[in-house]
Amino acid sequence: MAKKKRKNNEMKSILLGVFLLLVAVTVCALIGYFMYNVKQEEKHTLSAKRRHRAYRTVDR
Repeated sequence: MAKKKRKNNEMKSILLGVFLLLVAVTVCALIGYFMYNVKQEEKHTLSAKRRHRAYRTVDR
């Protein structure tokens, strides 16, 4: 009985470790994706501003 209980606890701790690892990986992936999106957005607005400025100078 005691042996079975110990095995069960080991299994629980392993599952908990795997679960925490998955959570950590997911959080890191989400943060990375969010940062990448923000960077892409900044690039896009910058190029749009440049185009707009060029358009204004041609208009004058």
